[in-house]
Amino acid sequence: MSFDYKNNNKKNDDDNADTYHSLDNLVQLIYSTTNVSLAVSEYKNPSCWQLHILDQQAMYQLQFTREKELEDVMQQRQPIASSPDQFVQWFSSQWIQGHLSFVAAAGILKIGDKDEWLDLRLNQVKDTLRRQEFSWQLLLKVTPCISICCCF
Repeated sequence: MSFDYKNNNKKNDDDNADTYHSLDNLVQLIYSTTNVSLAVSEYKNPSCWQLHILDQQAMYQLQFTREKELEDVMQQRQPIASSPDQFVQWFSSQWIQGHLSFVAAAGILKIGDKDEWLDLRLNQVKDTLRRQEFSWQLLLKVTPCISICCCF
């Protein structure tokens, strides 16, 4: 089961717009039937993209903070993404469609379809307290959206 808050019956009144805006550029929150419990992709500006994956045992993350780093990843995708926006949109759609596999032991996320595979190496975060804090931050960000949208 997947859930993409951005496309789930958005209402047009100002209260809902404020709630979505308060998610701090959270691009997607996915609950998946794969071995990944939770994945969050955050696109903060044209040169900063972060990916966080939580599974039952650990947290993994990947962060590109420079334009060059993100461009290098965009070049690995076929066809090459022409902009960070296009890359993040492609990434989100592949994730939502379930075109991925994640190998926790190696920290490798393989995402794409038969024509556009991309391997991303994530770093494991061994700090349990940080993982718990991140989980709580997500819960606090998403709860207003869930209560207004009646998503579940």
